[in-house]
Amino acid sequence: MKNFKSGIFIASLGTLLAFFCVTYMSCEKPLLNPEVCQDLICQNHGYCYSDTFKHTHYCKCSLGYEGDSCNIIVSSRFLGNWKVVSNIIGSNNPASVGYVGNYLDTILYSYIPNTSFVPRDFIINSFNGDPIFQNVLCEVDSAGYVDNIGCKFRFIPNYYPERMPDYTIIGGSGQTPAGSGINPSSITGVYYTRWKNLYFNNGNTLQTDTVTFTMTRQ
Repeated sequence: MKNFKSGIFIASLGTLLAFFCVTYMSCEKPLLNPEVCQDLICQNHGYCYSDTFKHTHYCKCSLGYEGDSCNIIVSSRFLGNWKVVSNIIGSNNPASVGYVGNYLDTILYSYIPNTSFVPRDFIINSFNGDPIFQNVLCEVDSAGYVDNIGCKFRFIPNYYPERMPDYTIIGGSGQTPAGSGINPSSITGVYYTRWKNLYFNNGNTLQTDTVTFTMTRQ
C-alpha cells in the first residue's frame, strides 16, 4: 500500500510540474506555429516567427538580409554612385582644419577572396576622389536596418591603400536618414584618418584628422 501511495504522489507531482512548464512557456515565450506560417515563405535562410501574444507572424531574417520575405540584401541600400562633400573639422595640423573636398565615389557589393559573399558588407572605390583608394571596406550595423532610425554602417578600422601605406582610415561610421527606406538619397557620417603629410612638421609627425561627410546619390 505504501508503494502504491508513493506512486500516486510521484505521478501527481510529475503532472503538476508539467502543467507549470507548459504555463511558463505559454506566458513567457512566443511560440512557433507552423499552421499560420504556411502563407509566408522566408528567403535566404530566414524563418517564419509566430507571436502568439500579438497575434501576428513575420519573417525573421538571417544576418545581412531584410524585407517582408528576407529578399533584400541590406548592403544594397548603399550601392551606386555618390557625390561626396567632406570637411576636416579637427586635426593636429591646424592648417588643415576647414578644408572641404568635393569628389565622386562608387559603392559596390563586397566579395572577399576565397570566401562567400557577405551580404552586410560593401566597399567604397575612389574614396577621397582618388582611384588609389579602392576597396574601402564597410559593414552595415546588424541592429541598424530600421527605417525609423536610418540604416547605420561602420568603416572597418585600419584600412590603407597599397600604394599609399602612410595613409590609414582609423575608423568611422555613416547613416542614412530616418525613413529613407531601401533607396536612400543621402548618407552622412564621420571618419578618422592618420597620414604622412610632408608639409606638416616635415613629415616627422603623422597628421590625424576628423572628417565629416555628406554623400548624395547621383
